Amino acid sequence: MKKILRLLFVFSTLLILLIGCTKQVIDMDGKAYEKLIITLEEKGFSVISEDVEESILQGQRKWLTLNDRENISVYFYETDKEMEEDAAYIHASGLSYHKKDKSVEISWSSVPHFYKTDNIIVL
Repeated sequence: MKKILRLLFVFSTLLILLIGCTKQVIDMDGKAYEKLIITLEEKGFSVISEDVEESILQGQRKWLTLNDRENISVYFYETDKEMEEDAAYIHASGLSYHKKDKSVEISWSSVPHFYKTDNIIVL
């Protein structure tokens, strides 16, 4: 039984890595967001989603509360190209955002992690 579970774990991990390495389809109907919510719930998180104002990035923003204590932001863009353009303004350290008309220095309580897929950025 343990061997089967290990094989399933390895297969799932490889599948996720392969999916992450392929070009994603533009997500105009929220499928990437829905997939994120489903994945979080499958991992045992309770998820509360709220619409909130824009902040650092230019995309439409949602605020997710996980297990009533952790928060992540999800930014939506009309196309994956718009998402990639906005993501390019984030410094590699994650501590600043520099665009021609907007420059923001960011102070985080812990090391930031950015994840992007389809037309969304998660941080």
